[in-house]
Amino acid sequence: GVRIGSNTILREHATVHAASKPDVPTIIGDKVFMMVCSHAGHDAKVGNNVILANSTLLAGHTQVADNATLSGNTSVHQFTRIGRMAFISGNSAVAMDVPPFCVMAFRNTLTGINLVGLRRAGVPREHITAVREAFRAVFWQNMIRKELIAELERRGKDCPLVQEQAEFCAGAKRSIAHGRRGM
Repeated sequence: GVRIGSNTILREHATVHAASKPDVPTIIGDKVFMMVCSHAGHDAKVGNNVILANSTLLAGHTQVADNATLSGNTSVHQFTRIGRMAFISGNSAVAMDVPPFCVMAFRNTLTGINLVGLRRAGVPREHITAVREAFRAVFWQNMIRKELIAELERRGKDCPLVQEQAEFCAGAKRSIAHGRRGM
C-alpha cells in the first residue's frame, strides 16, 4: 500500500503508486509538499519536510531524505538516493546518488553545497565551512569510491555533517554524482 504522513500536501494531479509488495508500503513522510503533476513511484521512500516541485518524477524504489528540495521537471531514476538537505535544480535528470547537502544543477553533476539550506537550518558556520571544504576536496576530484569515503571519514572526525556524507557514500549501491569546477 501507501503510507502518507501528517501535514503532507498533494496538489492537483500528484500521484503516488502503491508498493509492489504487501509488507512494505510506499512512504511519503510528514510535511511533504508534492506540487502539481509530481509523482512518487512504487516502493519510493520520501522523508519529512521534502518539496517535490511541479512535474518532479520519482521512479520506483527511489529514496529522498529529509529536507531535500527537488525543483520542477526533475526526473529521478529508479533505485537512486537523494541525501538529506540536497537541492536538485529544475530540469535535472538524476541517475546517480546525490550526497547530503549537495546541489545538483545538471545531469548527474554536483555544482556545490546547499549553502542557503544549511544557513536556514541554523547549521554552525564551522560545519558549513567543513562541508564546503570537503566538497571541494572530494567531489571535485576524480577519486575512486574507496578513496572518496576514506577522505570524507578523515574530514568527518571534526564535523558530523561530513561524517554523514561519508556514511551516505559508503552505503551507495549506485554511482555517486561527481562535481565539476567552473559552474
